[in-house]
Amino acid sequence: MYGTATRDASGDPAHVSASGVSTASGTAVLFAPGALMAAGALVRSTPATPAAPEADLDGSDPVA
Repeated sequence: MYGTATRDASGDPAHVSASGVSTASGTAVLFAPGALMAAGALVRSTPATPAAPEADLDGSDPVA
């Protein structure tokens, strides 16, 4: 977004840079909550890995 905001700008370089940073920061603020919600949904929807079955005390087949 910074490049797009400053590509055709003219005038004081400090003002152009500040405008570009402002535009890029504003865009990031808009996308961050959505990214956090998507990450949270993915983490919560991932099933837990089941534990390995325990063996009987005599070392035979796993407990059914």
